[in-house]
Amino acid sequence: MSDKVPEAWRPWWLAPFGLFYIGQGYAMSALGLFIPIYLTSVLGVPFALAGTAIAIAAIPWMLKIIFGAISDALAWGRFGRRRPYIVLMAVVGAVGWVLIPSFPAFNLVFVATLFIVAFATAFADTTIDGFAVDVTPAERRGTLQGMMWGGRSAGSVLGALVTGFLAYAIGWPAAFYVAALILLVMTVVCALLKEPAKPSARRMWSALKTGFSSKGVWLALLFTPILTMTFVIYFQWGGLFVQQTTGLLLLETGLVLALMNTGAAITGFVGGPLADKIGLRRSVISLVLVQAVGLAALLFVQPGNLPLAIEIMFIHGACWGLANIAWLALAMASCPREVGGTFFSIYAMIFNIGTVLSVILSIFIKPLFGWNGFILILIALCLVSELVGIPAATLVGREKAASATTAPKKK
Repeated sequence: MSDKVPEAWRPWWLAPFGLFYIGQGYAMSALGLFIPIYLTSVLGVPFALAGTAIAIAAIPWMLKIIFGAISDALAWGRFGRRRPYIVLMAVVGAVGWVLIPSFPAFNLVFVATLFIVAFATAFADTTIDGFAVDVTPAERRGTLQGMMWGGRSAGSVLGALVTGFLAYAIGWPAAFYVAALILLVMTVVCALLKEPAKPSARRMWSALKTGFSSKGVWLALLFTPILTMTFVIYFQWGGLFVQQTTGLLLLETGLVLALMNTGAAITGFVGGPLADKIGLRRSVISLVLVQAVGLAALLFVQPGNLPLAIEIMFIHGACWGLANIAWLALAMASCPREVGGTFFSIYAMIFNIGTVLSVILSIFIKPLFGWNGFILILIALCLVSELVGIPAATLVGREKAASATTAPKKK
C-alpha cells in the first residue's frame, strides 16, 4: 500500500476539514433531532409514518461505498475528482433544506426532499473523507480525524441549541434556512483546497488489489464492527438510557446529552494529536481501553440525580471521543491513497453495521438483564476488540512503513 507523503498538504488545511464537520454535525443534529418533531408537531404526521420517512432518508448513508467509488474513479477533467462533487452536493443539500419548510402538508415530494438532503450530505461526507485520505500525511492522521470528529460533535451541540432556539423564537423556516447556509459555507470551504492529480486507472486497480490482499486491512475491517458495537449508547440509546435510569425530564435529558457531545468534542480535538504522538498501535491499546472505562461509568447513574448524570454522560462522551479517534486513525492508515474514497466508505459501512448489530443485540439482552447487564456485555466486547485491533494496528503500521521505504521516487 502506497503511503508516500502528499506534496499538496499544508498544516492549515486541518481547519477547513474541521469546519466541514462542524457544518455536518449541525445539519445532522437538525435533521436527526428536529425533523421528527417538525413532522409530528407541525405537519401532524403519525409517529409510524414519520419513522418511515426518517428511515427512507437514512438510506443514502448505506450507499457510501457507491459514492466513494464514483468519487475515486470519475474525475471532472481539470477540476479534479473531489472538489466538483463537494460543491455540487453542497448546493443540492442547501436547496433541499430551503425547500423543507415550503411544504404545507406531508407528501411523497416532502419525503423525496428529505432523501435528497441526506443523499447530498452523505455524498459530500464520503468525498471529503476520500480527499482527506488523499492529502493527509501519516503523522497527521489522528490530528485530522480529531479535528473532523471533534468538529462534528461541536456542530451537534451547536445545531441542537441554535435550531431549537430559532424554531421557537422565529419559526421553523428560519431554523432550516440557517442549517442550509451553515452546511453550504462549511462544505464549500473544503473545495478551496488544492487537489492532487487523479491516479491512473492502472495505479488505482493495483491499489485495490494490494489493499484487499493485506492481512492488516482485513483485521482492521474485523476490528471495526466489534468496537463500534460498543458505541450504541452514544449514538442510539443515550437519551432513552438517561430517561429510564434517572427519570429526568425531557429538557434535563437534552442538557445531559448536549454535555455528552461536548465531552466528545473536547477529546476529539485533544485525542487526535495524542494519537499521532503515541503512534497507531499504542493509540489502539490505550484509547480503546478508555472506551471500556466510559462504559463502566454508566453503571453508576442514580435516579433523579441530574448533576451525577451530567458528570457520567460527559465522561462517557469524552471516552467515546478518544476511542473513536483510535478507530479512525487505524481505518485511515489502512486506506490506499489512490482509492481512499472507496476504502474509507467500506469502513463507514461496516461502522454502521456494527451499530445496527448492537441495536439488535440490545433488543434481546436489555429486557432480560436490564441496562447494567447490557453495558457489561458492551465492556466485554470492547476488551475483545483489542484482541483484533492490536495485531491490526501492528500489521498496518509495518505495511505502511515498508511501502514508504520502497516506493519509487518521483523523477
